[in-house]
Amino acid sequence: MTTQATPLARLNELFEETGFFGERTRTFTPLDIVETSGTYRISLDVPGVDPADVQVEYKEGRLWISGERRPDVLEEGEKRHRGERPHGRFRRVVALPEDVATDQIDASYAAGVLSVVVPKAEAALPQKITVRVE
Repeated sequence: MTTQATPLARLNELFEETGFFGERTRTFTPLDIVETSGTYRISLDVPGVDPADVQVEYKEGRLWISGERRPDVLEEGEKRHRGERPHGRFRRVVALPEDVATDQIDASYAAGVLSVVVPKAEAALPQKITVRVE
């Protein structure tokens, strides 16, 4: 990573998205990435997705988030007049910087939002330097 990159270039470098690895995904799942002084927080909208159908993995310097939004099953005699809500498999891949504590990644699900918190490694956190008086 270069330290003189523009903020946008740095974000693109840190959080490069890749996808469509082998199988085709049909559902776009929007996400937000927020950096704080001690963490990176990734939030995905996954309304209607059973948390059991969501997988979060860290491998090869990337956070892999995948799952499936299943279609509604129609009952006998029901007829769908409009079907705009997307369904199918989704996958988002977020490249992480090297300064993260991968053993402390935490994922939670509430109100249709998946939140993944990736703490920065202790060495990457700002350190206060005390000025000595001589």
